Amino acid sequence: MKKILFILSISTLVMSCDALSTIEEREVFSVKTPCVEIFLCPQDTVITAKVWGTNPTVGTGSKISNPIVSNATIILTNELNQRLELKWNKGLLNYSASAKGFDVIEGKRYEMKLTTPEGDNLTAFCIIPQQIDKQGISLVKTKVEPSPFSDGTEYFIQWKDFPNQKNYYSVFVLSYFETLSPKEIRLEGDGAIYGIEDDKVKNGEVITPQSLQLRDKQLGSNGPYQYVRYQTLLVCHTDENYAKFHKSLEEIKRNNDNPFAEPSRLYSNVKGGFGVFAGYNRTEYKVDKLL
Repeated sequence: MKKILFILSISTLVMSCDALSTIEEREVFSVKTPCVEIFLCPQDTVITAKVWGTNPTVGTGSKISNPIVSNATIILTNELNQRLELKWNKGLLNYSASAKGFDVIEGKRYEMKLTTPEGDNLTAFCIIPQQIDKQGISLVKTKVEPSPFSDGTEYFIQWKDFPNQKNYYSVFVLSYFETLSPKEIRLEGDGAIYGIEDDKVKNGEVITPQSLQLRDKQLGSNGPYQYVRYQTLLVCHTDENYAKFHKSLEEIKRNNDNPFAEPSRLYSNVKGGFGVFAGYNRTEYKVDKLL
């Protein structure tokens, strides 16, 4: 009897393995849904959008690059009854349109609608945050322990938080190289340093993000050419959608090399698909002379 039970248990195990094998070999299909990325800012003269198709995580089509969607119709509207259609730009592989005649104003609500011939229908909305007053921005110099890569001088940028509301901020450092003759301007190095700060513990107080590597404006010459190097800080007041999207993007990039990290999902505020439609307001602060 024991021998018969042993044979039955082995047979059951083999049948179970066969069943599992059949499931693992079955193809996994997924519906491709558009993913859109649009950021609105009052200081931009051109509004752009990027649209991709999604791919399944596993199964058929999971190993290919996300396809670019070029046949979408994207319409933006605002509270002023203005309408703007973003057109496909084959050279830049995105959708774009001049912001002239379409006012992007702080405190106003904006809506996005994206449709495709395949029947996709994506919608989202955002509200433009207030602009930080340039006169209220200042630099603070501190001394720390010198290192082989630093003389021990660090700079922090400061501004006052908007009180009694939830705020998100981001700071970019842009380094420019400008030739005076002939005239040419280009970004040097990585171009931007990104970081998000919120005001959970500093409501209405002074916001001071992480230290920045800054330098004075420099004048020089290279043969017959005159040039100037300078830096501009872009202090951005962003909405919650902008902040959560970029924070989730950073988490995904950080976890890619860690097989033990918990899976991170890219933030989306788009209905009917994926992506982000967000607003921000930026203030430029040119660094001429450091303290």
